Amino acid sequence: MYNRGWFDKTAAEIFERARAKNEHVSILLIDVDFFKAYNDFYGHQSGDTCLEQVARTLETVLESEETIVSRYGGEEFVALVSGSAAQDASHQAERIHQALSEKAIEHQRSTIGEHITVSIGVAHARFDQTEETSLTQMISDADQALYEAKNKGRATTVESSVELRKRVQKSRAEALHLRVAIENGAFEPFFQPQFDARTGKVFGYEALVRWRRDDGAYATPDAFVDTALANGYVARIDALMVEKVWHFLAEAKQRNIFIPRVALNAPLQTLFANNYIQKLVKLVD
Repeated sequence: MYNRGWFDKTAAEIFERARAKNEHVSILLIDVDFFKAYNDFYGHQSGDTCLEQVARTLETVLESEETIVSRYGGEEFVALVSGSAAQDASHQAERIHQALSEKAIEHQRSTIGEHITVSIGVAHARFDQTEETSLTQMISDADQALYEAKNKGRATTVESSVELRKRVQKSRAEALHLRVAIENGAFEPFFQPQFDARTGKVFGYEALVRWRRDDGAYATPDAFVDTALANGYVARIDALMVEKVWHFLAEAKQRNIFIPRVALNAPLQTLFANNYIQKLVKLVD
């Protein structure tokens, strides 16, 4: 099967011909589900064999003078469909799912089945409808649709749309805003007292994270936790909270203010990520 370099060159030529003829063009981005888990369990040699089987299946299903198929990197493949066949790209995607189901390549480490499956993102350019786009934009749209297919549970196909593009743009803007907030240290601990139910006395405090927004208002986690989880920012926010709580406790001690104890919430993955415990011990020392 051809590689990405060949695809980029050939696809650009086909794309420009389609534009000149006002033809329909479609891109399919195809990703093997849970392939890292497959490689880890069966070994790299079996992983290579698996990809070869997937590649042969794609070439068989998509064989046409109007279609080119290529390896796109790692466990990802790409197909460009032009002419009349492009209008049927979603059907071809379903044929891929069916063919792999019949192939039944064993995958004991998949969480959605017993065999190899793929997720597919599809994007279209309809020059006959005066739609202006570029090959780069199409691939980006297909990649967004592929990401959405994975979010929907994998082993499915999602077609790009204006709504999806707007949602992705909004999500990326939110992620950028959150990353800048982390870099600027715009997260603060709010201390909630913990009471002994028997005596009614305060025995400690729980540090609750709040995001200080640009307008000075404070946002609770429900406003940013999904974006933080999706972009891997949780550990960074947790680390920032630990540092700020510790500085608060040190300052309270200097002022002879007694704080019995402070509880911090952290997900399990944070405790084992990026030497979190070692950093905490170093900070306390």
